[in-house]
Order: sequence, then C-alpha cells, then structure tokens
Amino acid sequence: MPSFDQLVLSSPIGFVSGCSSVNNKAEDYDSFVSTTSDVFLSLKRGEGSSGGNKTLDGSSSFHTTLDHVARSCLTAVPKVEPAVLASSLEMCTTLSDEAIRGIVAGYESISAVEVTPEEHTSHLGRLYDLQWKLGVSVSSSNCSNLSVPFVSMSYKVSDTNGQAKGYSMELPYPEFQEFLAKLKAIAEHMDSL
Repeated sequence: MPSFDQLVLSSPIGFVSGCSSVNNKAEDYDSFVSTTSDVFLSLKRGEGSSGGNKTLDGSSSFHTTLDHVARSCLTAVPKVEPAVLASSLEMCTTLSDEAIRGIVAGYESISAVEVTPEEHTSHLGRLYDLQWKLGVSVSSSNCSNLSVPFVSMSYKVSDTNGQAKGYSMELPYPEFQEFLAKLKAIAEHMDSL
C-alpha cells in the first residue's frame, strides 16, 4: 500500500486550485474543522463524502481537495500520525498553515471513533448462507478431470433493498486454495480499514 505522501501527490485534476479554496474556507476555522471532521468520519464509515459535488457556492474544488486529502490519509500505510500529516501537507501541497491545522484537528477528532461492522459494510450487498462441499468426480462422459477433488459452493447475496440472489460455483481444489487465499487477504485488508 502506498504512503500518505505518495497518495496525496497523486492528486486529482483541480487539486492545486482546490487548495486555495480550502485556504479560503479555513479562515472560518471552527466551521472548517467541523466540515473536515464530517468528511473524515463519512469516509471512515464507508459512506463516501460530498467530494466533487458542486454546492450552491460553487465549491466543488474545495470538496474534491478535502476529499482527496482525507482519503489519502485514511488509506495510507502505515497509519498517518497527526504530526506526519501536518509536515506532509506542508511539504506536498499549497495549503496554508491554518488549513493544515484544521485538517489535522478534523483527523484527530475522528481518530478515536470506532466504526462498528454495520457502519463499515459495503453498499454493494451482503454475502450470507454460504454452503460448501468437497467432492471427487469418479466418472463422467464429458469431464477430463476425473479423480480430482473439487469444492462446490453456493451462497446468497442480498442487495441494499434486501433482495436476495443465489450463486453457485465449483472449483478444482488447487483453484479453491488460491481463491481462499485471496478472500483471506481481502478480509485482512478490510479489517485494517
């Protein structure tokens, strides 16, 4: 995983102009810290943020920039410490000292917030009712892989509206081992978020 410096330097289009918008908004320090905390908290909970959504005052570059900094901070490995966040923003961006202080304050305000599994779930669906069985094919008219163990799995995925759809798959045992290793890596990564 990339470091915070690497992530923040891979900025989206409009980031530099967005820094000046962030600097202007940071002049109202208390409101800025509150907005920054909200962005960090929304991203930490997996809700996304308002990044890029044009508001009535035309501040889409403000939100794009703040969203990029927050995402970079929350996804960086190792976890970004507040002092490192401040020095990296000072070196890698054109953000003012006041804006940097506000971003660090927003980050610190949510660092102790624990996200419950319900809050951190994806909006893509929920996997449940996983069933599996191990088998060996002993004869078939159209199968060349006889006497090879396989794993047959069936599971259901419910979408955000609660509608369920069933799936099934069958993998030779060596492919299943690779699949399982990838699932474990994904689970470890998701646990670290």
